[in-house]
Amino acid sequence: MRKSNGNIAWDLENIILESIRTCHPEKIFPFWLNDLTIQTPYALLSIGKAAVSMAEVFLRHVLVTPALNCVITSSEYLPEKYSDDLSIYLGEHPYPGEKTERTSREVLDRILTDIPDYGHIVLLLSGGGSALFEIPQAGLSIKDISDVTKNLMKKGADIQTLNTIRKQMSAVKGGKLAQLLYPRKIKAFIMSDVVGDNLDLIASGPVTPDTGTPEKAREILSAYGLDSNIIKKTGQDTINFDFRHVSTTLISNNQTLIEACRKNIEKQGKQCRLLPFPLSGEASDCGKRIAEYIAASVKTTPVYYIGGGETSVTVRGNGIGGRNMEVTLKTGLELQQTPYTWGVACVGSDGVDGPTAAAGAVMTSQQFTKDMVEEGERALYNNDTYSFFKSHNGLIKTGYTGIHLNDLFVAYVDKPA
Repeated sequence: MRKSNGNIAWDLENIILESIRTCHPEKIFPFWLNDLTIQTPYALLSIGKAAVSMAEVFLRHVLVTPALNCVITSSEYLPEKYSDDLSIYLGEHPYPGEKTERTSREVLDRILTDIPDYGHIVLLLSGGGSALFEIPQAGLSIKDISDVTKNLMKKGADIQTLNTIRKQMSAVKGGKLAQLLYPRKIKAFIMSDVVGDNLDLIASGPVTPDTGTPEKAREILSAYGLDSNIIKKTGQDTINFDFRHVSTTLISNNQTLIEACRKNIEKQGKQCRLLPFPLSGEASDCGKRIAEYIAASVKTTPVYYIGGGETSVTVRGNGIGGRNMEVTLKTGLELQQTPYTWGVACVGSDGVDGPTAAAGAVMTSQQFTKDMVEEGERALYNNDTYSFFKSHNGLIKTGYTGIHLNDLFVAYVDKPA
């Protein structure tokens, strides 16, 4: 973290880091475990970017020891230190590969072998599970799913679109894991990384009934110029759609993060306003929209603006960057045309923004020069925002956070210097 010298960048980064810490499972999860009743034998299955932190908190607060525990994540989402009690299995993210499939089959086989039909499953689910836990439908390969995911992401598809497709290509998503584990009772605790909190889209809904259809998936693929014939007939008429053995609890979401940020700002006696729309759509377009709203709505200063959600990026250049860096840069470029003193920051709460080691970026009028405008526009055009912010000391690196609640945006606006 940058040192405090009274500057706006330090203030924004500090607000973001404190908001993320407030949303760690250690702060939030125990509330949901107070009245939990567990019958043995049971398996603890934790999947996703926050799999380790959720599993550690669960095991610290629940005294009944699981017959087995399986924590599925990737090396990027392993903290430096974690409990020796955890059985860690690694998959790949954001594109599933052979390691993901191998891990998924091994874990599923262990549960089916070690937990009898009258046993229970506690599922801890967070974003990233679509890639980290995956077995392809019969007739498809893990490479098929990976290639489709990669092509859709490059074309700017959002998480709702991606997971609508992936559910139809998977043998364990769209409620299929629940059916494979039937009649074992399943208690799922979910950390949402999907705007709107549609349970069948979070990690592609392994234990939630699928609201999508193969026909809808094929329509989407055609609209993106991809081969729709890869979506096969699923034979859904043969699947047991009884989900009475499943119960789900949503423990946190993007609104949890936004609310933590609001309280963090207001407890310092500062004015705070919420963006009236989520971060969504193309990252640069979202940044422009944010700046336009701020410029039109400022009445008294100083004031903070906060919001959350998840944008996407259509990759056109060959640079390195992420959606949060693009939101930050575009918002800053637009605000530079206003008379205000300003600062903007946007981060991924999981600590990762695109294929980089940064969570996002911060940018302020204090550091901005006219010469940086053209450089910034080139960076956006070439999707090379990481290089831009690295050269201007604007990267925010949180390291492992233990949460995944979408993205957080914070702006500061004051009267002209």
